[in-house]
Amino acid sequence: PHVHAKGTDYTLENVPERETSLACGIEIAIVGDEKDHSSSGLIETIRQEGSTP
Repeated sequence: PHVHAKGTDYTLENVPERETSLACGIEIAIVGDEKDHSSSGLIETIRQEGSTP
């Protein structure tokens, strides 16, 4: 890939794949809205409410 995209819960300094991406010439882009939700949070809500999305 030409670009490695990560969510806003990361910074350019703490992307786990940073060194590998840079070594391969892949641009790192921080994208998306502010991280105030997660798939694990959604699953927990579904479990508590007993419903499906």
